Amino acid sequence: MIFTFYINQFLFFFLIFCLLVQLIYFWGIFSRFAFKKEKPVKIDDKETQWEPVSVVICAKNEARYLKMFLPVILEQDYPEFEVLVVDDNSDDNLSDELIALKNKYSNLQVLQISNSFNQTQGKRLALALGIKSAKHNLILLTDADCWPNSSQWIKAMVSKHTQQKRIVLGYGAYEMKKGFLDKLVRYDTLHTAIQYFSFALIHQPYMGVGRNMLYEKSLYMQNNGYLIGSRSISGDDDLFVNAVATGDNTDCIYHPIAHTVSVQRNNKLSQWLFQKKRHFSASKFYKPKNKFVLGLYWASNCLFYFLLILSLIFSVLKWQTIAFLLGVYILKIASQWIIFAKASNKLAENELIKYLPLLDLIFIVLVPFLHIILLFKKQKRWN
Repeated sequence: MIFTFYINQFLFFFLIFCLLVQLIYFWGIFSRFAFKKEKPVKIDDKETQWEPVSVVICAKNEARYLKMFLPVILEQDYPEFEVLVVDDNSDDNLSDELIALKNKYSNLQVLQISNSFNQTQGKRLALALGIKSAKHNLILLTDADCWPNSSQWIKAMVSKHTQQKRIVLGYGAYEMKKGFLDKLVRYDTLHTAIQYFSFALIHQPYMGVGRNMLYEKSLYMQNNGYLIGSRSISGDDDLFVNAVATGDNTDCIYHPIAHTVSVQRNNKLSQWLFQKKRHFSASKFYKPKNKFVLGLYWASNCLFYFLLILSLIFSVLKWQTIAFLLGVYILKIASQWIIFAKASNKLAENELIKYLPLLDLIFIVLVPFLHIILLFKKQKRWN
């Protein structure tokens, strides 16, 4: 009995500690994004001097998607912009599709890379060459399988750019599909966005997504952007932001007109897990303080459930203890639900919230699994 008593005290102490850590993240950090009042996006101001923009898209065997989505980008409502597609030695009919589009759109530019020139560096080199070849200083990045959520996408992203704010982080959503894998993919995207938007708002930006990000070409060149992340097989956009972004030079925009939407290519759980491995491989190269803060968030969440289950086992079915543990769980999940519901409303992902308790449980198993198991899988160089 004495042994059980001390075990319970030990478990309760650390359970409450993990709960407090989680509440600090929810109410101290994530709430900054969830409850932030968004100012109207100034896209119709006739006095605004819109700076020219180069939209850079790296593509490898993406003829199908570029044929569908590139016109939506090329027809954006913006005074002066080019769309530069970097064709990295595609062996489908991408070249033919680009020629056809180029005959129709004068603002389309194409840069082709031969296989002999880019055998090992993959997307990182394609991106570097695209930025170097861009005509304009403002670089807006997206992917070949993405389309803007509105015709005002470029204006919305550029509206946040100033002399001080040289990096603008946007939201890259995924299309809605049927099935539970869709919920996993979009919840993961939402959860990640809540984190990087929240940290950016407390002047601690640590990442962005290449599906929707704007920064200055001069900033990239001044910081030798090509060399950043050279040890990683992926995450070029993440690592550039992690290395260069500061609380002073970075802003974010999450209004729906500034969103991009991506095709969900992964039809199997194994394919998505393989994609997640790339993301984790890049996070290894984050700044130490970012790795600590993000690691503490996930570790405290995983330990919370682990300690909660152990506490229930050692409770010997005492109703007072069970009631206490139930209250602890309700406090945690209710706090998360409130914050995530507000954040998901900003990002037009409301439908996911009803699945939050289940998805949260799944991810506390998936995250350690991905870190441990998927490290043994070999990753291709090009994404």
